Amino acid sequence: MGFTDFDIPHLSDKYAYIFQQQDLQVMTTEKRLRILDIHPYADGSWRVHLFTKTAWRDNNSKIIGTIFSGIELKDTSLLEIGHWLCRSSEIKYQQEKSNHFNNQQLNIFLNTRESEVLFLLLYGKKPQYISKTLQLAVKTVENYVVRLRDKFNANSKGELIELALDAGFGSHIPESMLKTQQSIILREY
Repeated sequence: MGFTDFDIPHLSDKYAYIFQQQDLQVMTTEKRLRILDIHPYADGSWRVHLFTKTAWRDNNSKIIGTIFSGIELKDTSLLEIGHWLCRSSEIKYQQEKSNHFNNQQLNIFLNTRESEVLFLLLYGKKPQYISKTLQLAVKTVENYVVRLRDKFNANSKGELIELALDAGFGSHIPESMLKTQQSIILREY
């Protein structure tokens, strides 16, 4: 008791502030947040966790803070399962509509920044958010999206996302992101 986010070992002040902002968002919107956190630990290892932050209420249903639960991601299979569960009804609808499902295998090789931009794009992040997270100019992020569309032969950002998810890119956290301290809101619900 009596500790704040700023007392967490190996957490920079920047991320302590981000955690507090996330808590404030949960308390003011009364919506849960699903968050991907990547942080260094005292033993020198980097760990990836998937957290859910929820409003914490007293006996009178007044919000008095947040509570969170999470799991450590030992591999990205959990991300893949989540993507396919979320998309299963959409895929079933497409199959019924066309009576077949074309899951073409794409041999697409992405550089580090393209992988990072695509990962955040697949989680519905806008160029402004990606820009802030990756510390790039918004125009640079938009240029990466254009390059990704070319590589996937996609006519739109939506088609890019569909093709990338179908090719399995949604289950891959770029290696570069696993060595950078981050806290990324994946979903608000």
